[in-house]
Amino acid sequence: MTPVARIGSVTLICALLVGACSSGESSPVPEDQQMPIDALLAGSGVAAASAQDGFDRAELYVKECMAAQGFEYFPRTIALDVDVDSLPAEELQTFAAGHGYGLTEALLPDGTAMRAVHAGVLPAFIEFDLSALGLPETDSETDQNDLYLLTLNPDEQDAYQVALEGRFLANDELNDEPTDLGCMGMEEAPSQDQPATPAWLEEASFLVEERLQSAAGEFDQVERRWAGCMADHGFDEFSARIDAPESVRSGILSLVTQVKHPEAALDATGLHKLHEYEMELAAADAACYSAVYRPAVRGIEYRIQSEVLTELGVIEG
Repeated sequence: MTPVARIGSVTLICALLVGACSSGESSPVPEDQQMPIDALLAGSGVAAASAQDGFDRAELYVKECMAAQGFEYFPRTIALDVDVDSLPAEELQTFAAGHGYGLTEALLPDGTAMRAVHAGVLPAFIEFDLSALGLPETDSETDQNDLYLLTLNPDEQDAYQVALEGRFLANDELNDEPTDLGCMGMEEAPSQDQPATPAWLEEASFLVEERLQSAAGEFDQVERRWAGCMADHGFDEFSARIDAPESVRSGILSLVTQVKHPEAALDATGLHKLHEYEMELAAADAACYSAVYRPAVRGIEYRIQSEVLTELGVIEG
């Protein structure tokens, strides 16, 4: 699967679906205004690391931890999904205009049912038995750690797995409190050149998440405003943002179920029509997201973060 396809199919689809009502009122927050927690962290010198940064640091820590126990470990270089929705409005709309949601794009020009599943566009539970095709779980290169493991004798392999995963996972024991978590289960020691995380951050993050889940009424209003914007762009059949890309997935599934074998080509005319529809739909979605959805959601998050930080005495009300 191409990076564009994976990025588009996974991240542009995601919408904030949080679960009862909040009595506060929020004003839209522009893109160039920092969230309260981010602003405080920046002011204290603590960088808000990305998920990719965290993954890469964790892999380096596992390498150091395994080396200390006499084993080699080759850090994985998995590229995590990019948050397309976090792009500035202009870039987001450019992405959508060029790639849509990245769904039908993954199938052109040689779309087959097998490719639809392998590209992550459709799950593997459609009517074909794909396990018989011998498809690899990922299209990445062979893991160097698997090759290294083959150079060890059986006793060394067992010791390697215990060092890496801990006794709880390696022996498949149902212990409530495993005494050895292994290198992958240990928390990474804080970097010496990174300021300590503020004491209030964990509690504040928990309370913010809890209150976001209690703000469904506000998010429902945002969804309705987004739906109104989409109707203005000629798409009046959606009531929730997640339904837009799902309509494309449904179209692909319809094409897939028309063929009798996973390696058979999908109907080319139908696929190209669906691709055109997706491109128009995603462009409208990106425009409404940037103009209506994202500023409103940022407003809700900004208000809730401010309330929590004030209650904890981190900032003055």
